[in-house]
Amino acid sequence: QGAGSAEKLAIKSLSYFRNNFENISAHPLIQKLQTIIDLEMDENHILKETINYGIAFHHAKLPNIVKEGIEELISSGLIRILCATTTLAQGMNFPITTVLFDSLNVGGGSSSRELTNSEFWNIAGRAGRAYMDKEGHIIIKMLNSKRSTIDKTKSLIYDRTQTITSSLAKFFDELKEYNFNYELIKDNPAIQNFLQYINHILRVSYKYNLTNVDTSKIRNILETSLVFQESSYEEGFFETQEKFSNFSKRYIDSLKGKDTTRLTIADTLGITNISLETISGLTLNHIKNIKEIYGADRVSEYTNATQIILDSQSNDKLAPIVEIISRIPEIKLSLTGHGSFQAEQVAKLIISWVNGKKINDIADEIRYENESYEKILNMCYQYVNSTMTSFVPWGMSIYQQITNDKENEAENLPSYIYYGVNDFESLIFAKIGIPRSLVNNIKETYKKKYPTDLISIENIEIMRNKILNYSDTDFKLLNKNPHIVKSIIKSKL
Repeated sequence: QGAGSAEKLAIKSLSYFRNNFENISAHPLIQKLQTIIDLEMDENHILKETINYGIAFHHAKLPNIVKEGIEELISSGLIRILCATTTLAQGMNFPITTVLFDSLNVGGGSSSRELTNSEFWNIAGRAGRAYMDKEGHIIIKMLNSKRSTIDKTKSLIYDRTQTITSSLAKFFDELKEYNFNYELIKDNPAIQNFLQYINHILRVSYKYNLTNVDTSKIRNILETSLVFQESSYEEGFFETQEKFSNFSKRYIDSLKGKDTTRLTIADTLGITNISLETISGLTLNHIKNIKEIYGADRVSEYTNATQIILDSQSNDKLAPIVEIISRIPEIKLSLTGHGSFQAEQVAKLIISWVNGKKINDIADEIRYENESYEKILNMCYQYVNSTMTSFVPWGMSIYQQITNDKENEAENLPSYIYYGVNDFESLIFAKIGIPRSLVNNIKETYKKKYPTDLISIENIEIMRNKILNYSDTDFKLLNKNPHIVKSIIKSKL
């Protein structure tokens, strides 16, 4: 039911099994993860204590490098109990004997929902280690009653398929008129993806020659989509496919006369043309307001994202830009579980992250007076490990395209945001695989050892090999065991 629950279960497991499980704190892989936690999180973090006894937790709010360390311990057979959220199902193949479901819900409070069948089987399917166990065990905690537990379990076992078209079918059933505007797409990812798909096909296959796109060609476009094919397996599929065709025809008609350059830009950026027009309008209004308040000569100072994030580092100037980006339907920038969207907090988080601050310090900066530090810290970890490495760089690149941002560092800004660095040389070291917490130290060491070397994309492989050949003394960084620091960096490289 969330990161907090996973951590509490791990702590409770530790209290039960501390005297029964061996203390493995001297193992090199345990010491390696201990050091990573010190560098990336907190020297007093509870995870350092639980892994000493082979107990860990795994969730989206942990830094990626920490999750990778936990996964390494699991693969090495050092973790006996793992308390995890549904992140367990995201592409990982752990050796697990028994999977115990504490709950069949995801999330908490108003956002709580039942696990989907695919989510359940992605996790449950990991029970039973290949070539080691004769069978795997799946245990589901009792629900409200024995009967409801049995019924739910049966539905999870026997109903393993889901209707791919359900969200679109519901949309079409509720659609009263064809107005292709912001209201149509803002809360409907299925429609966003569907319109993006049609626009992409019109660009690639028809070069936007829309006058010759008749009903049969629309059918050809749709038949290449999985969602249209899947509808043929559903009850009433003729009616559903007819709705798809009519909707698509109306949308294509709405594009006739549109600037094909703008349609191409929308397709390249991975958003609908409606989203592009929305953010363009909001950006023009922002520029107009800046001109009226500060004068035309100061527009760049308040609208140039690269200059604001890297130079002035002004939260007040970045917040309106964050607000604009948040209005792109495909982009989700809000802090999870934080109520209404707070552009000021997100702006502070972005600037602090890019300019090298630790997550603990960032959480302290953006926390409101009456907010729990632990709650904000968890939010920051989750934001940095998900939104900051997906939606923020994407949204910023869209905004830069619209504002024609061509500052010296402009093309690298989305990458700076992704890696949490603020200059080109640091970006190169981050791309090589150096953990963010060690980038500056490794960069300075490298420049002292190889002062004439060019730090560039072209030389990445040469640089990687030279770092791999560093001696232990070159890794005497941040008062940590150099041998362990070397092993951390080598595993990342």
